[in-house]
Amino acid sequence: MILHWGLFETKYFEKILKDKINFQRELTQSSKKEALQLFMEEYPQSAKFAPRQNIASFLGMTPYTLSRIKL
Repeated sequence: MILHWGLFETKYFEKILKDKINFQRELTQSSKKEALQLFMEEYPQSAKFAPRQNIASFLGMTPYTLSRIKL
């Protein structure tokens, strides 16, 4: 049995939440092109396989804007 599992779990989720908040802050403070680059670096599998509409929504832009940036 793992001792102090609750403490480990709390610390782990705190780290995940802090990382997510920092990533979202970076996205909102970046240009659209920089935001796309950050997304592609952080989530390479999602950048390859997720529908463009979902990626655009995650980045706070329209699919049209996303397609213009990628050109």
